[in-house]
Amino acid sequence: RKMARHSAIVVISVAALSLSPPLVISAAFTTPLSLTFPHRVIRSSGHFGPKERAWASPTSEPASLLSAWSDQADVTTAAGDLGEVSLKFYEYDGYRLSYFHKEASPSHENDKPLVLIHPVGVGLSSWFWEKFIEEWEGGELYAPNLIGCGLENGSDPWNPDERGMHVPLDWARGVEELIRSEVLAPDKQVGGPLSTLRGVFKGQKARSCVVVVQGGLAPVGVVLASRCQVDVVSDLVLTSPPTWREMITPVSESEIQQNYDFYCSPILGRLAFAFLESKWAVRTFSNLFLFSDECDDEWVNAATGDSATPEARPPVILFNSGFMNHRSFQQDLMELEQRTLVISGFDDAGREEKRKEYGEMMKDCRLISLPGKNVLPWESPKQMKDILRDFIENS
Repeated sequence: RKMARHSAIVVISVAALSLSPPLVISAAFTTPLSLTFPHRVIRSSGHFGPKERAWASPTSEPASLLSAWSDQADVTTAAGDLGEVSLKFYEYDGYRLSYFHKEASPSHENDKPLVLIHPVGVGLSSWFWEKFIEEWEGGELYAPNLIGCGLENGSDPWNPDERGMHVPLDWARGVEELIRSEVLAPDKQVGGPLSTLRGVFKGQKARSCVVVVQGGLAPVGVVLASRCQVDVVSDLVLTSPPTWREMITPVSESEIQQNYDFYCSPILGRLAFAFLESKWAVRTFSNLFLFSDECDDEWVNAATGDSATPEARPPVILFNSGFMNHRSFQQDLMELEQRTLVISGFDDAGREEKRKEYGEMMKDCRLISLPGKNVLPWESPKQMKDILRDFIENS
């Protein structure tokens, strides 16, 4: 019976390859507490503390165009279908973090920039946005790798042996630093820093940005938007997010413990990841849960390539164990001042219907559906581009 229960967890976690899993496993830390587990401490606010585990270094070859840029110079420009896209780095809380930057299209230099937050799951990092980046025509675009992700691009790993992390808060803070230091830096404002200073005295608003979040990482976007003023993050876009009920309903601490212990098991956990990171598993479960049609080889190769290594597993363990939804986000969602757009896939009908509560409960939320299922920026990048352009231009 014990093996059967763990087998069920494997199925659920592969379906969560990210994005917005059929079952969201979460935990509620509503009062200050400290849960003690073997070799680590998990504290309130979704804190993931030190534990005893060593992680291997990545060895496989880059599997996508985006990841292939990471072994070049600090600012690497790629030509071709992607246009001018550069791999860059910034510092946050002692981490060296990478992000992809696409220059604004001609005549769109003054448009709001987009900040794209990738899903967390087996082999996932900012390469997830590659097809959307190819299609995008508009303002500047930033696709950061979250803490512990994008190691194939040169980001620092997150080692739970050395330091803890609060999720989704620390992931939101990392993106917030990118927005502050790069996206909305004074020299990025319309007319440059002097124009920005003059605008302050005249009461003019500086340029703000639009945050786009994929799937189960919706709490990161919600926390980020709630921490920022509207003149910093003006709009929030959630693509294939958890249902409203999943976002506001925590689960028991015992489920987190069970899930976490399983993934960290030296036998069952390693076997599970060996299975989850295989091409067969990625293709099978992507076809079952993520894509309307069969997923392409490019997706499978990217998810099982240089981004799927033992050193990259800690964020996946966090997500699949349920730390992302460690509390209810009902108050955050209902108090958001930012315009919000929730995008669902036509073939995600059951969950599409259950997302209507976003529009009913939030102050300013619009819902729309596109062809596809759960990975719309990959399945329908052109339609995503058109919807976002319309959403931004009508703000």
